[in-house]
Amino acid sequence: MCENKTDKDNWIFYADDKHKTYWEQYPIPVILLVYNSDNNQIYFLDVRYYLKANGLNCIKISKTNILNLENRDRIFEHTGYQKDSFFDIEELFNVMIVSRCKSEYFNISYLDLFLLGLTNLTRQLFFDMSIVMDIAECRSPQVAGGSDEYMFIYEYVKFVTAQNIAEINFGDCLIDWEENKLVPRFLAPLTNRGQMLLEYVKKIEANYPTIMPESQLVQERLIELVFDKYSYNRIEKLRKIQEQYITLPQKK
Repeated sequence: MCENKTDKDNWIFYADDKHKTYWEQYPIPVILLVYNSDNNQIYFLDVRYYLKANGLNCIKISKTNILNLENRDRIFEHTGYQKDSFFDIEELFNVMIVSRCKSEYFNISYLDLFLLGLTNLTRQLFFDMSIVMDIAECRSPQVAGGSDEYMFIYEYVKFVTAQNIAEINFGDCLIDWEENKLVPRFLAPLTNRGQMLLEYVKKIEANYPTIMPESQLVQERLIELVFDKYSYNRIEKLRKIQEQYITLPQKK
């Protein structure tokens, strides 16, 4: 059973838990539409993203989310949708080279972040702030970050998603950016298109056999969870709780 209510700024939508769970787990965006017969307006919300960010409670649809030509690009904004052209592989390679951070203290391109994030036999793409800092610190004795650098990172992740290079859940990344105020971390499989880009990189690299032949551009980096004293304490705590728990009489 679903019910609709309203307040000053939102349409408030109440749905059964089974519907909300189904929407949250759906593999593609789920757009919820509410029609107001009083003003003949339709309001929209990416309910899958909303539930991931806010939990299984009531759903609030902002009254500014009016379905019209002005807002049409916002409907799928949580998917990483962009108006830019879908480039062929050669164009894609060129665009990733010239797409660089404007800051003199962040000498980084999209191609840098992509190739330095390859892992798992170059089948997957890893990203977090450590990759950004590794490249920046290798290129410049001084590294500084601010709004320009932050926006560059955001646009990179959006670009890789929109160009279908890796299977990134952009909605989850937005939860980190918008809700948690953090740079996201993800491990995403490369698409067939991403693998085609790697093959093209290999062809370009072959044209420069005298430049550091001992290194390869298409090569995995190893990633691992760091084991520290906190990890040890958690392992021990988990062992003790499990040992005590299994000695307690279990409810039938």
